[in-house]
Amino acid sequence: MMKSNNTNISLGPNERAKILASIKKLVLRHHINVGGVSYDAWTTHVDQQTTELQAIETDKFESGVRQLLSELGSSHTAFYHEQGKQVLPQHSLNATLRAFPVGGSERWFFLDVFEGGPAHIAGIKPGDMLLDVDGTDYLPPSMPPFDVGQALRLRIADAGGENSREVVVDVPKRKGTATRPPIVEPMSLSHAMVAPDIGLLRIVYFPGPMGLRFAKDLDTAITNLKQNGANRLIIDLRGNIGGGLGLARLASYLCPGKIPIGYSLTPRRLRTGYKEKISLQFRCRAPA
Repeated sequence: MMKSNNTNISLGPNERAKILASIKKLVLRHHINVGGVSYDAWTTHVDQQTTELQAIETDKFESGVRQLLSELGSSHTAFYHEQGKQVLPQHSLNATLRAFPVGGSERWFFLDVFEGGPAHIAGIKPGDMLLDVDGTDYLPPSMPPFDVGQALRLRIADAGGENSREVVVDVPKRKGTATRPPIVEPMSLSHAMVAPDIGLLRIVYFPGPMGLRFAKDLDTAITNLKQNGANRLIIDLRGNIGGGLGLARLASYLCPGKIPIGYSLTPRRLRTGYKEKISLQFRCRAPA
């Protein structure tokens, strides 16, 4: 991830050129290319876009840089402002948006609304259509700026565009770091019985780099479901925004014995050649 901590409203051409040069250097040094991207073609494209990106408005410059990074095809390569500008809805509202056609054009619809998050507290439901944010209409692919530390006024409607209403979403203030953008962390997991013998785990986030807190909460949830008679389990990962190694604890409930899960790979090893050698394993477990 590449962070901008420049608090100026606008960036000059020289500052933008330095940012783009720094991004190219970081990508070529650290990016792990698992999607077959041609770095030569990508850097050529960046050079071709530099003149245009130096001349446009700052917000459009940030969007243009994010578009260039998206071409690398890796989910955790991003460009962001540490003050929480242009934050993705899942990181600020705790909700995901998806574009769907309506009346010959596309509109944004709420797809996942995480329990206990700002959007959920404001009364937004999955399937609601987004009409505008703070009085401004945003049509796909333009994503509204869901900044953190703001009270956002959203006008929404039912899926068919009827019963429009205005809601105020209070987004807490969060600050980014050198390794991740500003994130309003959602409640990582919830559980419930959905039938006499079927339990449901809803997991939207794997908090913490090592996942120790998540592992404890997961063990508690699994134990509770078993005590309530669950012998079958539904795991709902829709809208999951990723996180740390808590995923390994979840996977440990899904298989018997001890199995390999992968190996460590660095950019240098990827580019100079390597032999696949399993180095990471976990032992599957079940609560007592």
